[in-house]
Amino acid sequence: MLVHLENYAIKLGYPRLVLETNKEWMSAINLYKNNGYIEYERDHQRIYLTKDL
Repeated sequence: MLVHLENYAIKLGYPRLVLETNKEWMSAINLYKNNGYIEYERDHQRIYLTKDL
């Protein structure tokens, strides 16, 4: 599903994707990081990740 989202974003001309998840949801964070997403911000509840397409 993540690959589908990335491919669709590329098709639409987006230069990057930005994701947000709960900072304690480690399986989601690891999934995103293992697929090339980089953490760029964190607050008391959330972590934000980005990936250049």
